[in-house]
Amino acid sequence: MQQGWRDAGQILNINHDDGTYLLQRDSVATSTERWGIPEVVEVDVSDGSYKTVQRTNPVVRDWVADGNGMVRAGFNSDSKNGKVRMLYRSENDANFKTVYNEADASFTGTLPSPRMFIPGTDDAYVISREDGYDKLYRMNMNTMQLGEPIFEVEGYDLQGIITNQDNTKVVGYYTFDGTMRRVFTDPTLKAIKDGLEEVFGQDEAVIVDYTDDFSKVIVYGGGMRREGGYYLYDTQSGSLRLLNWTRTALKDAPLNPVKAEWYTASDGTRIQAIVTYPRHRMGEKNLPVVVMPHGGPFGVQSATNSAEPWNQPLAEQGYVVIQPNYRGSGGYGRAFEEMGREPGGYGKRMQDDLNDILTAYGEKGVIDPNRACIMGWSYGGYAAARGAQRDPNVWKCAIAGAGVYDMPLMNKWDARNLAGSTVASRRRPRIQKAFRPHAIPMAPGHRSSSWRQSMTRVSRWNSPTLSSTI
Repeated sequence: MQQGWRDAGQILNINHDDGTYLLQRDSVATSTERWGIPEVVEVDVSDGSYKTVQRTNPVVRDWVADGNGMVRAGFNSDSKNGKVRMLYRSENDANFKTVYNEADASFTGTLPSPRMFIPGTDDAYVISREDGYDKLYRMNMNTMQLGEPIFEVEGYDLQGIITNQDNTKVVGYYTFDGTMRRVFTDPTLKAIKDGLEEVFGQDEAVIVDYTDDFSKVIVYGGGMRREGGYYLYDTQSGSLRLLNWTRTALKDAPLNPVKAEWYTASDGTRIQAIVTYPRHRMGEKNLPVVVMPHGGPFGVQSATNSAEPWNQPLAEQGYVVIQPNYRGSGGYGRAFEEMGREPGGYGKRMQDDLNDILTAYGEKGVIDPNRACIMGWSYGGYAAARGAQRDPNVWKCAIAGAGVYDMPLMNKWDARNLAGSTVASRRRPRIQKAFRPHAIPMAPGHRSSSWRQSMTRVSRWNSPTLSSTI
């Protein structure tokens, strides 16, 4: 029997009553002609049987189902013109119709894709930057009309919603203010989380999963002040049993303190940075520093509780590690993100934001600006290499991983290999995860002139530079 989940990469719905799974898969068992044009199958995991519930559609690259397991929407994006298309239907036997087909020239908007379909209606909860920041709205899927904002975080973008296991009710929100948080509105989950934080500490108890009756909860405890682990919590008896540590060699070893702080760039722009201080050298002045710009660059941000593999080992060795959310980063609204896309932003003003860290923290006496290294991957790798090339007297070393080192060459390759490709434009509009077409930083035809900074004059790189392509 052919497996129903062959080439299936997405679970669209789980029916907890009968144990069937709704899976999106690429139908390539006998041919690759329909690669990237998925169908949806319903799989009975008890015996492996399956049936097709949604055939492929040549203009759909992703499907979304509601909490009852009905496929309600489909998505596609065109890399030639930047348009994102959304199809919708109200009933299972109805035809899909196009309700949205637009392009965001600035790549800083948020596609109003359904995060949760509201049962019994044509409405859905969506996240939109209609007012400059990502907020939660109720939207009619037929008219695409937004209601009034339902939930927002003042001065920051809302990161997402948390739904119940049936995906029929909002039970909380993903928020960001320098720290990523899960804020529960469901009274039971809120009470459980509050109780667990009394044990582990503020922001150090993450509810991972729970039974339908909330009698058993899997919680991740730690991660901010100490290394963490996964625990099974019995809400009836109050017992807490360790399942395993995240890093078994470290167990619950103390971590170097991480703080979200603000500094002012040389043009007056306030920028938030995530700073890790070496715990063995607290209170000392003029420490060496490693500046770590994140990848992306647009729409991405660092947070105090990011899964970052480098800041803790470096701080343990005595370095101050600063991860700036430079202009263009996500989380701070459309205007802040657009600042990174202005002419003179990429590789120039965005680079100044990194240099300005040394001035700001040097004036405080926290770091020694003459002992500064820049390090990053992806766009961070580009920024590290650009720093070594443009500002060799600023950085004493540069570590560039998987970066871009020849912009014209990359632009030519993108135009030749990605233009018109569905693979280049595929970004899955997940119900629990933000879907932003602007997360594709190298979309052909949408680059500002400042992106074309070549870094081929390697003879001018005076800073010791380590480059990696992985």
